[in-house]
Amino acid sequence: MILSPMRLTLFMALLSVALAAVSLHHIAGAMPLTQLWHGPADGWQRLLLHYSWAPRQLVALLCGAALGLSGCLFQQCLRNPLASPSTLGVSAGAQLSLTLATLYAPSLLVIGRPWVAIAGALLAAGMALALSSRRRFSPLAVILAGMLLSLYCAAASAGLVLIHHDQLAGVLLWGAGSLIQNDWHSVHALAITLVITALLSTLLIRPLSLLSLGEQVAVGLGVHLGGVRITALILATVLSAMVASQVGIIGFIGLAAPALARLCGCQRFGLQLLWAPILGALTLWSIDLSVQVIGPVAGSLLPTGAVTGLFGAPLLMLLLFTLPKSPPALQSHSSQTRRHHHPTALALVMALLCVLLAAIALLAGYGFAGWAFDPGLLPWRWPRVMAAACAGVLLASSGVMMQRLLANPMASPELLGVSAGAAMGIAVAMMVFDRSGLSGQLGGAIAGAFITLMIISAVNHRNQYQATTLILSGIALSALMEGATVMITASGDPRAATLLSWLNGSTYRVSAPVALTCGLAAALLLTQAAVAQRPLQALALGDANCRNCGFHPAKARFGLLALIAMMSGAATLAVGPLSFISLMAPHIARRLGAITLGQQLLVAAPLGAGLLISADWAGRYLIFPWQLPAGLLTTLIGGPYLLWLMMTRR
Repeated sequence: MILSPMRLTLFMALLSVALAAVSLHHIAGAMPLTQLWHGPADGWQRLLLHYSWAPRQLVALLCGAALGLSGCLFQQCLRNPLASPSTLGVSAGAQLSLTLATLYAPSLLVIGRPWVAIAGALLAAGMALALSSRRRFSPLAVILAGMLLSLYCAAASAGLVLIHHDQLAGVLLWGAGSLIQNDWHSVHALAITLVITALLSTLLIRPLSLLSLGEQVAVGLGVHLGGVRITALILATVLSAMVASQVGIIGFIGLAAPALARLCGCQRFGLQLLWAPILGALTLWSIDLSVQVIGPVAGSLLPTGAVTGLFGAPLLMLLLFTLPKSPPALQSHSSQTRRHHHPTALALVMALLCVLLAAIALLAGYGFAGWAFDPGLLPWRWPRVMAAACAGVLLASSGVMMQRLLANPMASPELLGVSAGAAMGIAVAMMVFDRSGLSGQLGGAIAGAFITLMIISAVNHRNQYQATTLILSGIALSALMEGATVMITASGDPRAATLLSWLNGSTYRVSAPVALTCGLAAALLLTQAAVAQRPLQALALGDANCRNCGFHPAKARFGLLALIAMMSGAATLAVGPLSFISLMAPHIARRLGAITLGQQLLVAAPLGAGLLISADWAGRYLIFPWQLPAGLLTTLIGGPYLLWLMMTRR
C-alpha cells in the first residue's frame, strides 16, 4: 500500500520535532527553556539560540520548500522525472561565478557573495533558454542545453580547483552546502522569494497540468507553450538560485521531493505543487537536524548539502519498496533526426578519425624543447591512449544501451549509481584504509560497484525493473555515494586533491597491465553488447512481444542492466567516473543520422573513443607542465559540436 502524503508528513514532522528537541538540549543543557528564552540578553546561550539555532531551522525549512517547488516546476515543465534545479546549470553556474570571483575579482565578494552566485546562476539559465529558443523551448532542447552548460560550468570549476586548490578551499566547502547562520538575513530573503514565486506558480497550475495531455492537446485548449515554459523555468531558476546564493549547493532535495509526492499517490500536478514543497521542507529540516545532533558527537561539523543524499536516499529507497507490483509501461525511443543514407560509411569515417587521433596522441607531444614527434616515448604513452580509447568505447556503447532501455534522453549509466559506487569504493580505500596503491583502488572500485548493483537489483526485482523505479533507485544510490565522497573531498585531507583529480577522470596512473586488462574487458563486453541488441530491441516492442520473441522481460532487463553496469564499471576502473561521454556520444551519433540501435552503436563507439583520446592528449599539454584530467576536457571538446548542432538544426 502506498503511504499517503499526510502520513508521511506527520511521520517526518514528529521525527524532526524530536531531533529539534535533542539539538536544543545541546545548547541549553540542564537550563530550563524559559530561562534560555528570557535569560540575560548577553548570555552566550541565548545569543546562540536567537542568532544561530532559530534562523537555521527556518532556513532549512525554507530552502527545502524552495527546492521542492523548484523541482516540481522543472519536472512538470520539461515532462521528465529526472529534471531538477541543476537541469539548467543553475547550481554549477553559481559555483563557477564564485570560483572566478574568488580568484580574479575578489572585490565583487565585498558587494555580497549571494549576488555573485545569483548572477552566475541566472546567466547559466539564461544561456540555456537562449540555446533552446530555436527549438521553441521543447523539453529535450532545454534539458540538453542545461546539461551542456552544467557540465561546462562544473568542468571549469573543477579545473580551477585542481590548479588553485589551496585558494579555493572555501569555495569547496561552500559547494558542499552549509545551513549555518549568524543572523536573520537569509530567512528574510528566502521567505520573500518563496512566497512570491509560490503565488505566481499557482497561476500556472492549469496550463502546466494540460501539458500532461500532450503538446498538441494543450495548444488546442489555448495554452501558449513557449510563454508557459519560460515563465515556469524562470520561477524555478530564481528559487534554486536564491537557495544556492544563501547556503551553497544543496543536492537531491529538488529531485527527491517531487518524486516522494508522486510515490505517495499525488498524480495531479496541483497536488504535487502542494506536497512537494512540504515534503522537501521536512526532508531537509530533518537531515539538517540530524547533522546538528551527529556533528558534535562525531567531532566535526558536517556540511548539510553533502549529506542530503546520505539521509534522503534511504527514505526514497524505502518508499520504492511500497510501490505495488506493476508491469513496465510500453516505451518508445523515437527520434526526429534525419536518417543517414550510408551509416556504415559514417561509422568507418568515425573509426578512421579515431585512429588518426590515436596516432597523434602516440607520436606528437610538447616538452621543454617545444613540439616534437618522439617515438621513443611510446612505452609511456600507449597505455594511456589505449585505456582512453577502450574507456571511451565502453562509455559510449553503454550510454546508447541505457538510453534505449529506459527510453529517456537524459539516461546514462551513471543513473545506475555504479560509477558513484566505484568512486566511493576508491575514496574509502584511499582515505579510510590508506590503500592509495593501484591494487587498493581497483579492489575498492570493484567492491563499490558490486554492492551498488546488488542493491539496485534487490530494489527493482519485484517491479520487474520498471524504468521509473530503476531511475529513482539509481539516483538515490548515486546521491548516497556522492554525498559521502563530497564529505571526504571537503575534509581538508591532503590526499583529497589526488582523489579529486581521479574523480574528474584521468589516465595519470594507467600502466601497461591496466591498459591491456581494459582492452581485454572492452573486447569481451562489446561482444556481449552485440549479442544483446536483439533482446534490447524486443523490449522496446512491449512485454507481450518480447515474450513472443523468446525473451523473459524481467530477466532480459536485469541482464542488460548487468552488462551496462559492467561496461561502465570497467571504464571507471581505468579512467575514473566520466559522465559526458556516455550522455552525449549517443546524442551526437543520433544527430549524425544513426537511427537504428546497431547504427548508433557503430557510430557512437569510435566517437566516444576519439573524444576521450583527444581530451587526454590535450590535457597533457594545454597548461604544460601541469596536466588537466581528461574528464574535464572531454566536456570542452565534445560540447561545442553538440552546441553547434542545437543551434543549426531544427
